[in-house]
Amino acid sequence: MLLDSQVINLNTGSFGPLPKPVFDRVTQLRRRLAEEPMDFLLREGSHLLWTARERLAQFLNSGIPEPPHPSRRDQQGVATPAQIPEGP
Repeated sequence: MLLDSQVINLNTGSFGPLPKPVFDRVTQLRRRLAEEPMDFLLREGSHLLWTARERLAQFLNSGIPEPPHPSRRDQQGVATPAQIPEGP
């Protein structure tokens, strides 16, 4: 943790200091996002989120999660605005 060695922190539940390796990784990801936001979000984001899901599932011993599949509702949500007639 990055706390001053003279500080005793008893609450690290909802908020609090991050362990140094976590802090370093978060800082790295924020820097990458700031450098090239669209590249990060469009090319790297999905992979990073999927990897995190897999690692969490492994940690929880719950098996590998299923990848999301578009549902009929998703497809309708995209198609609906295209079907709205234009004004007079």
